[in-house]
Amino acid sequence: MGETDRDTRAKLRLTQGIARACQQTPGRMAIIAGGEAMSWAVFADRVARLAGLLCREGLRPGERVAILLDNSVEWVC
Repeated sequence: MGETDRDTRAKLRLTQGIARACQQTPGRMAIIAGGEAMSWAVFADRVARLAGLLCREGLRPGERVAILLDNSVEWVC
């Protein structure tokens, strides 16, 4: 099943919203689970490091990656 323009626009809005939150409110909590929390700044840093690792391993933009882990702030990125 191919990606539609609607799917692409929805992903872009989500990506832009996350980027905006990271820039405008880096100290606010992005993720809260149980007794743990992660700020937008920490989340953005972890996402960037993970993206860099995946690129170094040969993944290219647009390729899909699946990860199956227990729910935890620790495993978000």
